Amino acid sequence: MSEEDKALTRKCDAGQLEIGDRLSRIQYYQVLEINEDSNGDRSYVVQNEAGFKFKVTSGIVEAEMFTANQFTTEEKVSRTELIEKLEGARDTCFTVVFERKLTDKLLADKLFDLSEIGLQTDRERRKYARELLKGTERRLVGYLMKAEPKMGRSMVVDLEVEPGRNNIRMVDHRTIKELIIRGVRYHC
Repeated sequence: MSEEDKALTRKCDAGQLEIGDRLSRIQYYQVLEINEDSNGDRSYVVQNEAGFKFKVTSGIVEAEMFTANQFTTEEKVSRTELIEKLEGARDTCFTVVFERKLTDKLLADKLFDLSEIGLQTDRERRKYARELLKGTERRLVGYLMKAEPKMGRSMVVDLEVEPGRNNIRMVDHRTIKELIIRGVRYHC
C-alpha cells in the first residue's frame, strides 16, 4: 500500500497523539485462535473486518465485548418486542433467525415431489399449500446497518460473508423467530 493510500485510510495520525488524547472504535472480530498459558490464562487471536489480526486477553474480551451467539438468559416476547430489540441493536453484533423469502427455485424444489405426496383431502392440500408458501429458515450473524420500520425490514451486514463480497442482507420483520443479543436469547 502506498503512503498516499495509507493516508486516505487512516482514521488518525498516530504520530500526532499526545498523552490524554481520547480514541474510539467500533470493530467486529472473528476468533481465529484460542491460546492458554501454563497458569490457565487464555488469550485470543482475533481478526477484524479490515483483516488486521491481534491478540486480546480474556479480561478484555469479558469486560468489553459481546458475542453474537452466547446467552445467559432467555425471554419469550411478542414479535413486536423482538423487532424492537433488533431495531435497537445499534452497533452490537447478534444472531437472528428468520424465514428467507420464497423464491421460484425454492418453490420448484418443493413441487418436485408433489406426485409422490398423494394429497387426498382438502385439509391435506391446504396444509401443504401453507408449507409451500414458507421460505427456508435462515440463521444470520451480523450487525444492524439500518432499520426500515415502514418497510418492515432491517438492513444487516452478514459477518459470515467474506470481506469485500456482497454481505448486505435484508431481514423481514414479519418472519423473525429468534434474536440473540447482549447475552439474551429472545424468541416468540
